[in-house]
Amino acid sequence: MSYKVNFLPPHLQVEGVYDIPRLVRTVALVGCIGVLVLGYGVFLGNLFLARIQLDRLKQEKERIRVHVEEARAVGNERERLEQALHEIQKAEATRLAWSQLLRAVASSCPAEIRLSHLEGLPGVAKPGGEGKEPQSTPFSKPGLLKIRGVTPSFVSIGVFQRNLTDTGLFKEVRLVKVGSEKDLHAFEMEVFLKEGGR
Repeated sequence: MSYKVNFLPPHLQVEGVYDIPRLVRTVALVGCIGVLVLGYGVFLGNLFLARIQLDRLKQEKERIRVHVEEARAVGNERERLEQALHEIQKAEATRLAWSQLLRAVASSCPAEIRLSHLEGLPGVAKPGGEGKEPQSTPFSKPGLLKIRGVTPSFVSIGVFQRNLTDTGLFKEVRLVKVGSEKDLHAFEMEVFLKEGGR
């Protein structure tokens, strides 16, 4: 049998002696440090994930921005094409209106008459000549026709006037003046188109 002898003073002897308060403090300190380290690690992890998500959102935003710009470009192109189509439709309507009027004048004109001037003004002028004369634009529908011509027969002027009235396209056909020179009669007419062009 052997014996173990400890010659240290009692306050230095640790074998078999447990300092409960100190042990509790140590465990509490280590626990607090562990919790702090763990919390900091969780914080860094969340921060890293948040940065990844933010980068992903920035990429998504850039991709969406490209699509938005493309959509805006398509919208602008559509507006431009719609405006061009509107202008074409206006030009077509004007061409048809002029074509109809010229056909009516040609079919109403007697063979003895030679037309020297045909002028169309937009809008519908009021009989009587009051107000300003309307300004012409490339796509304006004619509302007033000014016709000048010559004929050897004075009667053909009245026939021409009556034929224009019978077409149903005009509100009033007015003979403005008639002049005679040698064997020819020069005349000028103002023809007012009906509202709406028909």
